[in-house]
Amino acid sequence: MYDIYSEKEQDPEKIIYLCLKNNSHLHKSLFLKKISNHNFGFFLKEKIEKKIKVMGIPKKLFIPKEAFTNYLLGKKFDYVDKELLDTYMDFLPKLNYFKDNHFLFFSENDKKIVLSFFNEGTPLKNKIKRSFDQFDLLSDYEKYIDLLFKSRSFTVDNEKYLLPMLDLVNFEYTSGGPLIGKEDVFFKSNRIFDKNEEFFQKYNTKTNPIFFFINYGFFPEKYFSCFIPKNFLLIPSFKNEKEYLGNGWTLNNQNKITNENNIVFENLNIPEEFIKLMDMFKINSKKNYTKEIFNLLINEINLSNLNKYLESEKKNHLLIMFAKSVNQHHRNILQIFNKIDQI
Repeated sequence: MYDIYSEKEQDPEKIIYLCLKNNSHLHKSLFLKKISNHNFGFFLKEKIEKKIKVMGIPKKLFIPKEAFTNYLLGKKFDYVDKELLDTYMDFLPKLNYFKDNHFLFFSENDKKIVLSFFNEGTPLKNKIKRSFDQFDLLSDYEKYIDLLFKSRSFTVDNEKYLLPMLDLVNFEYTSGGPLIGKEDVFFKSNRIFDKNEEFFQKYNTKTNPIFFFINYGFFPEKYFSCFIPKNFLLIPSFKNEKEYLGNGWTLNNQNKITNENNIVFENLNIPEEFIKLMDMFKINSKKNYTKEIFNLLINEINLSNLNKYLESEKKNHLLIMFAKSVNQHHRNILQIFNKIDQI
């Protein structure tokens, strides 16, 4: 079995070399630089214009969870380049790093503080408590796999993969995201990048600041997305609302319609499916449930407890960051509420 506890010698340059040897792409202007412990980034030796392919790796180098798990457990695994996999595995942070730096390893006392930021019985509080409880039931190896795929994986055709080299690029909300081709996954420059700038990308702007923090272990303060969770809405149906709203809605046996998927407000923009919902209220002269929906989301947060913690003397850096993510989530919802109020 692979030792998931002890730090190994990190050689990201070798990862890049072996990726390029296997038909990956890296623009000649980019070079890798260590920023801090466990944090590297790609910087520019010279200016890159907009819409230039910057880097990419072929599908044969994608690491599926099954191969990754079998490698860790010393079982037979299927992967095209064992040397690359060995080098990549040694590069990855180990379990002890996550124990010191991840939300899901909070102490029981810190978990109580986390849950105090949410009102009792709310879906958000229940989901976070369930995340703690389910994680605690996992073995060390299961926890390690779960955290690595939460924090580093890319979703391609509804499957999660680890992508060597691409996961060295750091996050920025306004950057371009990964593009999925027939034979590879790649990044393009979404703007002009000047010499000495760091090249960034975004890898999940369809969640909210709270779950971004839980998944990735850090919180970008300029994170302007939130969502209404699937099955959150239960709206009385009297006529043909489901047909009007289209796919993504279900009519239950109590004659109420509910959303089958998350409704995502990316960059605080109101999505088409929610605009249709608002139009439906107007067309049918029904009670406008829009404000009630957002009041439910706003009232999930116990703002009094949250503000008390943010204003108090704080010692746990991770807990501070989590509290800030909850505060950003609350501000995002209020901004969308105000937008809707002006329509």
